[in-house]
Amino acid sequence: MPAEVKADYLRVLIAAGFKHIDAVSFVSRSAVPQMADSELVLEYLDPPDDVEIIGIVVNAKGAERAVKSGSVQTLGFPYSVSPTFLQRNQGQTPEEALEELEKVGTLAYKAGMDVVAYISMAFGNPYGEAWNIDEVVAACDLLADNGVTQISLADTVGLATPKQVSDLVADVLAVHEGIEIGVHLHARPDQATEKIRAAYEAGCRRFDAAIGGLGGCPFAQDALVGNVATEVLLAELKGLGAELEPLRPLDGLLAGSAEISRKYGEGGFVSYVTILVTDVDGVRMITLNRPERRNAMTPEMQLELIRAMEEAAASDCSVVVFAGAGEAFCAGLDLSALQGMNDKSAAEHTADAERIARLFRTLYELPKPTIAAVHGAAIAGGTGLATMCDFTLAVPGAKFGYTEVKIGFVPAVVSAFLVLQIGEKAARDLLLTGRIFTSEEGARLGLVNEVVEAEKLTARTLELVGMLRANSPEAMSATKRLLRAQNKVWLDAAIAAALAANAEARGTHDFREGVAAFLEKRKPVWGRG
Repeated sequence: MPAEVKADYLRVLIAAGFKHIDAVSFVSRSAVPQMADSELVLEYLDPPDDVEIIGIVVNAKGAERAVKSGSVQTLGFPYSVSPTFLQRNQGQTPEEALEELEKVGTLAYKAGMDVVAYISMAFGNPYGEAWNIDEVVAACDLLADNGVTQISLADTVGLATPKQVSDLVADVLAVHEGIEIGVHLHARPDQATEKIRAAYEAGCRRFDAAIGGLGGCPFAQDALVGNVATEVLLAELKGLGAELEPLRPLDGLLAGSAEISRKYGEGGFVSYVTILVTDVDGVRMITLNRPERRNAMTPEMQLELIRAMEEAAASDCSVVVFAGAGEAFCAGLDLSALQGMNDKSAAEHTADAERIARLFRTLYELPKPTIAAVHGAAIAGGTGLATMCDFTLAVPGAKFGYTEVKIGFVPAVVSAFLVLQIGEKAARDLLLTGRIFTSEEGARLGLVNEVVEAEKLTARTLELVGMLRANSPEAMSATKRLLRAQNKVWLDAAIAAALAANAEARGTHDFREGVAAFLEKRKPVWGRG
């Protein structure tokens, strides 16, 4: 990626209101050629004085480059309680790392710069090396003795449970009150909020994150683990009542990140605007990523979901997993999509219905096995998305519901697939009452395959992924194709009827009244029917 593009992206971050940016790295140019132009990036950027630019260094030579740049305020030094990680990451023993940190600290002090140390593998490691909290606290002691005043505890491979995050943060803070303790978390999108909440409630006030959740760790053994997304972090912290610096809306920044990923990415994390997509080890993970709106659907999200599934169909991935960021899986249609609904033309209403039909049909016809890992509410269109997957795993008490009739909508398109799944009698119950039902009832109806305890949802999802990947991809695709063919004639007719019903319903008094009442937060006054 050209240095000018990197600098432009950093300017957008700064314009959005971010004041602390881990922007550059001064490490071996041959080992990490992507960061070889850090000096040039900073020259193009010319960051304002009130923005902290953090530069990663692993030795005195890198620190000298950072000091010479004149634009770095803080040196970031990666340390670890895992000797194996230190050797693999920077070719150092623990003793050598501390020696280099002392040199880095001396250069920083002379230049009037700060130092932040990252303790990688702070919550465990995949190498079988012993780990305990006391060892991490002792590492913080060593870093403090070297003059470090900022320490970030890194869940490098996403091993930490919320309890481990809480316990470690609390214990470190209890011993080092004068040091700023932060966390650098990696997690599956559906687990990120639990770890954020655990750290915050334990007293942590410094969090590292990445726009769109881009990036991960090459040492992670879970293909679904990546950086905590900035937008997920902000939404969760806001919900916890944290005092946050004012920021501009992130939509433009997410779009810019998506464009950079599409133009310069070489696989791994693929950035979209409303969803996160990862492709690792034959698994495509599609995460609805509007946590501040409970992942409510917009037309843009629907189109991005379609594109992500079409890409999956054409790729060599073997399984597609769906999840939601934040507390909900999907809260249905977004309020913004309802606003102006009554002013749409017939053609626009038809286009809306056809897009929804295309979304669900693309999912139904996807040749790869699909899994929905439902950790929270899945309402209306969210219910359709979750239960239309080949396998639906849901936590106890997760809420589902086809609630369209409550606001004057006709659950047209989804009704066709629902009748196929559970039969007309049961479908009438759910569609006509619009009632909320739990994952347990969903399992009895055949809409949910398994009810899985929240702490075991990831493990069970990965176990199922492993079972499916052991099978013949061609045989599974042929099986899905056979099942589709058996219902194609009926489904074609049902969807055509659904589109006609949808168009007719959107011209009725009850539709207009239902939308208006919902937006005005009042009880609707229905017609006679």
